[in-house]
Amino acid sequence: MVILENVEKRYADEMALDGISLHIKKGEFVFLTGQSGAGKTTLINLLLKDMEPDQGRIVVNGVDLGKVTPHYLYRYRRILGVVFQDFRLIPEWTVYENVAFAQRVLGVTSHSISKHVKDVLSMVGLEKKAKSHPDQLSGGEMQRVAIARAIINKPYLLLADEPTRNLDRLNAIEIIKIMERINQTGTTVVVATHNREIVNALGKRVVTLENGRVINDCEHGRYMCSEDGM
Repeated sequence: MVILENVEKRYADEMALDGISLHIKKGEFVFLTGQSGAGKTTLINLLLKDMEPDQGRIVVNGVDLGKVTPHYLYRYRRILGVVFQDFRLIPEWTVYENVAFAQRVLGVTSHSISKHVKDVLSMVGLEKKAKSHPDQLSGGEMQRVAIARAIINKPYLLLADEPTRNLDRLNAIEIIKIMERINQTGTTVVVATHNREIVNALGKRVVTLENGRVINDCEHGRYMCSEDGM
């Protein structure tokens, strides 16, 4: 599903990713962990093709990102769902309108949009908030709206960059549980986080970065494999 081979990315004199090789299977749930500056966000941005690697090869769902032209880029991004820590909702729009927008740009009919929005809002527990605006929601609710928007087009791959950073413990746990349910429908999920408690609680695959390198890769691990003696 996701293949990185000897990927490097440098910012000026700083090596953000240093020879990363990583394979993520279809349907996996993977945590990317590590301290700030470890390279998590850079890796996410490379998968989004918001930037290009200086070296190496990246393949997502059979698409070699090094060969994706600007004209084809929008088609590639249709297979992705993305969740950011800062929600990125349009404040003037209702919850329904924020979620529906992802389908309107694809020309989906209003009837189909209505059904799909209802379905995804139900999945994230916000079916009663469709007419609310972002300023009427809690931080956890806004992140749920962002997740609903990210999955409405049924992406093959869901990417989340520190989705729980601005949330309290209970909301953070609920957000990750929602992502786990999404994963159970067959979507591959990659979550970049430094939330040690959440990572340790789920028992999913954990890839730990440090100074742009993979220092641990645990199939059913904790924040650091060495904490388990693994």
